[in-house]
Amino acid sequence: MAYEQGYDVLRLIEHSESCYVSSEYVRGRTLIRYIREEKEIEKEQLFAWMRKMAGTLACVHKCRGAPCYQYVNPYSMIIAEDEELYFLDLKAASNQEMLIRMQKRTIREHFLPEEEAYYQRASVTLDLYGLARTYQYLLAETEVLPDLNKKEILKLEKIISRCLNRQSKKACQSAQEIKRMIPSYKNEEEKERSKGKYFRKWLYIAAAVVVIILGRSIFAGNSHSTNSYSEKSHAINSGNDVKAAETKTGIDEKEAAAYTAAKKETAEQMQTTEMELGSLYFLKLEDYEKSRQHFEAACAGTKKTDKESGIAAGMAAVSACLAEKTLPEEELKQALEQTALLLEEKEDAIYYRCVLKGYTFLDAKEQREELLRLGIQYRALGEKEGQEEVTQWMAMAYEQNGKKSDAAKMYEELLAVEGKRAEREELYRKVTELFLADKKNDDAMRRIREGVTEYPDSVELQVLKLRVTCKEKEKNRRACRKALERAVKNRTDIQKNEDFRKLLQEQGFQMKGEKVCEKE
Repeated sequence: MAYEQGYDVLRLIEHSESCYVSSEYVRGRTLIRYIREEKEIEKEQLFAWMRKMAGTLACVHKCRGAPCYQYVNPYSMIIAEDEELYFLDLKAASNQEMLIRMQKRTIREHFLPEEEAYYQRASVTLDLYGLARTYQYLLAETEVLPDLNKKEILKLEKIISRCLNRQSKKACQSAQEIKRMIPSYKNEEEKERSKGKYFRKWLYIAAAVVVIILGRSIFAGNSHSTNSYSEKSHAINSGNDVKAAETKTGIDEKEAAAYTAAKKETAEQMQTTEMELGSLYFLKLEDYEKSRQHFEAACAGTKKTDKESGIAAGMAAVSACLAEKTLPEEELKQALEQTALLLEEKEDAIYYRCVLKGYTFLDAKEQREELLRLGIQYRALGEKEGQEEVTQWMAMAYEQNGKKSDAAKMYEELLAVEGKRAEREELYRKVTELFLADKKNDDAMRRIREGVTEYPDSVELQVLKLRVTCKEKEKNRRACRKALERAVKNRTDIQKNEDFRKLLQEQGFQMKGEKVCEKE
């Protein structure tokens, strides 16, 4: 496939314990685009790219000054025409547009931890976190051919878990460590060769055992012709053989117990993996059919606890409802209620979010009240991840249930963490209008003043401030008119604003040049 677009990418040269960086130009496409266009990836290619990602970061971290790459996500990686993976050279002027794009909230919230809302700080652990999220996204959005086996899934799950849980004692400390942990790929021919070597090895061992047994048989045959001393010796040896057999039986039992324990642990790890994948598809990717499949898989086989089995079954039912073309509201309500009964601890935080998201699909006031009850419980857990999302759902529920001041306070919390101008302006507008509708004019004025101070060039916020001013002074039409005239004098383009013209009509005024007059 020919690519029209070219990119300046990093070219890393390792020498002994050091690494040197230069730049080169390649034609290709971003990894995010590759994933969206191809959908399938060969297992060998997947592992090769995973190793290349980790290896590139390891090399970057070895450069002079121990720098960090900082923007580790599928947007910063390029797949060249020869299928080689590269990292963008973020210092190149040609990549500045992509750099700005990666600072968007929709990208940041997927590849940065909740407590690091922006790409402001750089650290090895944040690079590794972004790498793990990229691995997760790659696995969730592509079909691996042939399928990953259980051992490979567990290895990758272990890598991802140790990178995302940055405070854990077992957290990964370096990209080189991750590179060593990536599974190796063997095609069928290599597997057959390995099996052949394995078979020959055990054939040699079996032959050696036969020789030893035959030797013992010959020795035993000769010993029959010896004196009583030999018979006594044989008796002693027989006693030793009995003890050896007993010892061997004990070893076999220990091995069997260890095998059973390892098998149980593997089954539990597989269940955890299925639960996490189900949550990922449900919360982030919104593919409810795939989330159903993973939650149902978590129900099969060995269960860690009845509670986890119940949550998996409940979320499978919720996912099945949302996957339907016509939403079965009563079934969804029952599945959510049953699952919510099992939620109580901080370890259940991600399933709280799943249930809360499920409730956003129901329109009845009672279900919104249940969403608010669960939302309060979730916030009390002190879990940072997902707080912004839950606050958004709670704000909407309060607003739809007519609790305007409570909704305004939720939106104020979002305003405190939001960094993008368009969203901040919308939140200033939302909070002000909610306070105004609840007849809390002082709170409305306080908030809209902050908005106008922050964005003095925003016509929409200026008009909203005028609306609050006129609401405060509705018994004093002259003061309202003066405020409108000052606004027109400060910026004449405000007259073109539809909301400004609507405000004039509501107040019974009209424009004559730059004068605000009583409507005739």
